[in-house]
Amino acid sequence: MRRALRIGFVHPQLGVGGAERLVLDAATCLQQAGHRVTIVTSRLDRDHCFAAACDGSIEVRVCGDFLPLQIAGRLLAPCNIGRTCYAALRLALTREHFDVIFADLVSQSIPILRLMTPAKIIFYCHFPDRLLAAQRGGLYRWYRAPIDWSERVAIGMAHLVLVNSRFTASEMKRTFPRLGAPRLLYPGVEVAGFGQNGDGAGEDTITMLSIGRFDPRKNVRLAIEALAALDHALPLAIASRVRLVIAGGLDPRAVEPARTRRELEALAQRRGVAAQVVFRTSPDDGELRELLSRCRCVVYTPEYEHFG
Repeated sequence: MRRALRIGFVHPQLGVGGAERLVLDAATCLQQAGHRVTIVTSRLDRDHCFAAACDGSIEVRVCGDFLPLQIAGRLLAPCNIGRTCYAALRLALTREHFDVIFADLVSQSIPILRLMTPAKIIFYCHFPDRLLAAQRGGLYRWYRAPIDWSERVAIGMAHLVLVNSRFTASEMKRTFPRLGAPRLLYPGVEVAGFGQNGDGAGEDTITMLSIGRFDPRKNVRLAIEALAALDHALPLAIASRVRLVIAGGLDPRAVEPARTRRELEALAQRRGVAAQVVFRTSPDDGELRELLSRCRCVVYTPEYEHFG
């Protein structure tokens, strides 16, 4: 029989998104396999998270929520790094022995974990952060330089690097050629839960569903533009039945998601389809299953997305 391991997770914020879903699913499965799991995060909003993060089934420790998320609407990356590193430091300073620590999103926490704990460090790369940042010149380039440098150095200190897709693996090898090839591990899916969904095909409304964070990089504008084009291409009797449901995580303390939603609402107004677009903010697991069971199709709009 295998020895039960003590496993820690360091994650920036437990909100509603694909990265959070992966961390919670991995933690749940490891715990069900007999291991002892603890998640350390800098923020947990109980009104904006998945059920597993706040129902007590997994031990979640919040460390660093007193630190700012941003300063004057800027410096999001340094603040996120600082909060996550503080959470990692708190985990490292405990007297508990961790066999494995799983980090993701913010690689800069790895040196703290590697140097201050005997644990094996796994870094799960959803996508290189430097490729997610805006490509600008001038002072911004100097602002990003230490962040990008520390990302590369920190990832190189992990014992094992995992990625969510072959596309991400190829981008990792292109961006960090000296780090070697990462290992591929697709995010898990709770198949049994979705197998109980109903069938909404008999409903009069034809629902198209877009799921993702309210983030301009998700390119949800394309779905609204497609809906507007569809209205002109279909007979009125059919076009009037079409609805686009945009379901996404929206952190009330973050500026960019709220701005993105307002921009999408304005676009729907300009294109004359506002009555056909429905926004569902931060749906929980039950709402997502319901939406999936009743939609005719799921539309996926990002270009070159690192979808696992």
